[in-house]
Amino acid sequence: MTMIMTTENFVIYNLIMLTFTWYLYTKHGEASYDNGFMDAVQLHSEGRLTYNVSSTNEEKVITIEVSDEE
Repeated sequence: MTMIMTTENFVIYNLIMLTFTWYLYTKHGEASYDNGFMDAVQLHSEGRLTYNVSSTNEEKVITIEVSDEE
């Protein structure tokens, strides 16, 4: 018995997979952003994160340094 997927089912399947992939990608991005933000706040409160803002030719450059644990 062979199963042949119709064109309509193929399109529906791909739309479902695209939606599922987009959902997972968005949730992963939000989680990564939240984790990175919390790490930066914690490092800053511990005094291990320092930054310097400088301007060159109408561009702002931010230099971020993280020191090792003591």
